[in-house]
Amino acid sequence: AQSNFTGTFTTEKIAGEDAIAYTFEGMMSGVTRVLAHGNYIYIFNVAGNSEMVEDFILILSTVKFVP
Repeated sequence: AQSNFTGTFTTEKIAGEDAIAYTFEGMMSGVTRVLAHGNYIYIFNVAGNSEMVEDFILILSTVKFVP
């Protein structure tokens, strides 16, 4: 399989944790965020139009991890 990743990885904070962020292009374009918290890896992903991506980014700002 061929990757549809183009560009570079960046980092950002999600719920106080460092997350890897990247965008992808293909049949659909979108964004992915990956982070580790505790013993788990979390992957947040959306593909769709720009309004969906904007909503996704807003939703990510509400993520909280509860001990």
